[in-house]
Amino acid sequence: MQTSTAHRFTKSSRRFSAVELLLLLFLVGLLAGCQSYVRRVDLAEEYFNLANAFYDLEEYERAAEYYREALSLDPDLAPATFNLARAYIEAGAYSDAIPVLEELRTRDEANVLVVESLAYAYSEQDRYEDAAGLYDEVLSESPYRLSALYSGALVHLRLEDTGRARELLERAWEAQPDDIDVLFQYGRVLHLVGEAETAVSMLSEYVDGAPAGQTDRLLSVARIYADERYFARALAVYERIIAREPDNAGALFGEAELQLTAVEDAPAGVESLTAALEAGFDDEERAAELLEQENLLSRTRVTSLLVEYGLVEPDESAGQEEDGDQDEDAARDDDGALDAGPDEGDTPDADE
Repeated sequence: MQTSTAHRFTKSSRRFSAVELLLLLFLVGLLAGCQSYVRRVDLAEEYFNLANAFYDLEEYERAAEYYREALSLDPDLAPATFNLARAYIEAGAYSDAIPVLEELRTRDEANVLVVESLAYAYSEQDRYEDAAGLYDEVLSESPYRLSALYSGALVHLRLEDTGRARELLERAWEAQPDDIDVLFQYGRVLHLVGEAETAVSMLSEYVDGAPAGQTDRLLSVARIYADERYFARALAVYERIIAREPDNAGALFGEAELQLTAVEDAPAGVESLTAALEAGFDDEERAAELLEQENLLSRTRVTSLLVEYGLVEPDESAGQEEDGDQDEDAARDDDGALDAGPDEGDTPDADE
């Protein structure tokens, strides 16, 4: 399982090759045909190895099948029980994983891997209170265990306990200050609790190191920048996304929002808005929020576009005035510069 925005789950570092898998399949088939001469525990061990090979190949359902075979031959093969639960989790079969992990926990309450895996499974079943309690148990034993700090923080966010989430993510950042996932979530939580300057600092570190494919996170960062009035940074993030994904409707709309308000470039804003709508932008709530902006430029044209693409009902905009419209040639400052909010090291200007 890849690291998600919600949780972390540690996988085994052992990797099987395709050749090893074929050999294991052959060996298990051979041994299974000679059960009269092979000890059950030996055959169980081979099924266990075969299950591990399928697990490494991310064929989790087949892995679970062979873990069950191993346990049917040797119920005392404890690693197979835990790995069976992990295979269920990786396959998304949390309701199957939970009873296995609960049984393991009754045998060994102090096993951090078991407790943390159970917490993860609970969280994936929306049992956030149960998950939070277990993550706190893990952290009482291992206060700087990164996976528990990260996942526990996001469970507390689900419970709307931003204070506890901030505390855990701060500790995670202290333990691993260059971790991309931690930087993103810590910055996001700092924004939620009103620590704007530190939030922007953390998120800027995240943006600098963000790998390709994290578009949704980058869109979130851009909106936070805009909320905190770091308009130039927000625009730069949108442009970065558009450079890689020219038809990304969310980035095009975000760019249009800034150009039509903070940046004051009406022609570019209308062009970006049109591109966003043509790319399939369909968030009616954000469209309505745009029309509520007092400093919106080209209000009539923007409204017409939103009505044309079905994001706004005609009667909702019938009485709106052109108070946001300006001559498009004068939409920028006199020197054509971008009024983009604070630069590096500056604080936002509340009068912008």
